[in-house]
Amino acid sequence: MDEADLPIDIHLSKLLEWLISRRHCPRTWQKNIPKIENLEANNYWEVTEYVKEKQYKENSGRFTSNLTETEEKEWKFIQKILKEYGTNNTFLAETASLLSRLVHYEVPATKKQISNLLNEREENLNRISSLQKNLDNATESFNRTCLEFGIDLATSSDIHQDAKRQLQRMAYKLPTYSDQITSVIISNSGILKELLALYKTTEKLNLLKILDNDSLLEFTVDDKVKTAIPDFFQTEIKSTGDGIEEEIDWSAYIEEEDIEKTSHPSTSSQKSAWDMTEEALQHSETHTNGFVKIDTNTGDRSKLIFLNGSFRDIILTEIEELRSFLNSKHDFNKSTTIAMLSIDYDEISEENFARYISALDEIKCAMEDENFIRLIKIVESPIFLDKLAKTFSSKKNLLDKYSLQMDQARNSSESSQKQSVHLKPKLEELSKKCKEMKIFLEKEISKKYDGRRVNLMGQYNFI
Repeated sequence: MDEADLPIDIHLSKLLEWLISRRHCPRTWQKNIPKIENLEANNYWEVTEYVKEKQYKENSGRFTSNLTETEEKEWKFIQKILKEYGTNNTFLAETASLLSRLVHYEVPATKKQISNLLNEREENLNRISSLQKNLDNATESFNRTCLEFGIDLATSSDIHQDAKRQLQRMAYKLPTYSDQITSVIISNSGILKELLALYKTTEKLNLLKILDNDSLLEFTVDDKVKTAIPDFFQTEIKSTGDGIEEEIDWSAYIEEEDIEKTSHPSTSSQKSAWDMTEEALQHSETHTNGFVKIDTNTGDRSKLIFLNGSFRDIILTEIEELRSFLNSKHDFNKSTTIAMLSIDYDEISEENFARYISALDEIKCAMEDENFIRLIKIVESPIFLDKLAKTFSSKKNLLDKYSLQMDQARNSSESSQKQSVHLKPKLEELSKKCKEMKIFLEKEISKKYDGRRVNLMGQYNFI
């Protein structure tokens, strides 16, 4: 095969060095680059593109020209620049250098930028999905906590203050809890009386006083509880200039029948005169537009006695005292020494032991009810109330944080998408430009070898 038929293969990374080594361009080709001023171009390739855009060659001629005077002047300046570029093939060296820079640096940088933007968008989408799950879980937790405490903060603008106000209003449930404790004690009256009969003590226990409806006037409702639910205790606090609470005469709310009973006690009712005194009156809640009606039935037990902290502590102490007594009795029953000595004692069967312990546990469980204790703490401790309100505000802040992070991630994802879409036309333009420059250089080099085919090897398809 004739050598002229063999193509000339040149790798793009070695093109400039090849042109210099074959003496097509001097090593100092950069010194021959002409200065381009007052023209929308920065190199030889852009100058030729500018000429094509203006159609200077088509509109100019040796005898006639369609160019204006300004265009004629610019066209002559461009021809001078092109002539200077032709000196020592400076245009070949500059175009080869430009093509190598585009292929090896600018195009990969643009591709990497697009790839990073797409990865960033994918990461943001995954982050949005993760944040949505966190937001759903946090919202469920917040709503569940609100439901547990019986408050509604869905439309609240100040979570902390609204939570405090609603939690304080929950104090109206305290009398109900007190009544439930008393009801538990009364429901176990038979078992408790059996147990208290076994437990011989010089002083009557308060548990037995409750069962016998004895007076417990030394234990009154705590002041903080009264302040929390004043309507329940027949008081009404009115804001005056000096902040003094005004007393209201509630005699109008006492039924006439009750007054008559108090004035003329029945001798057949077997009630002492003291039972009908004003101090012995028991209070029970009735539906009277938010007020409480005084009931003079001395057989009714107090529903509010467990709203006294000292009394609760005493009852819990008595429960533990009775538990210890039962355990010691139970252990004593199992002692072999008793059988050997034939000691006479009150034996407690396993069945009764289980019944007594169960009754004590039921009372203690009612007194240590989580919701009841929490309401007591809310009423008695401003610090506890504040910390509890901060729990709701913290949960709501977490919801707001997740929502804000989702919005930021969504905006970042949209921004990455827009930027990547904006860069794709630029990459397409660079790819087209590189291919055109490749073809141009192959033709110009081929001219110097009598039309021999020239192949510039490399990656030119970037899309």
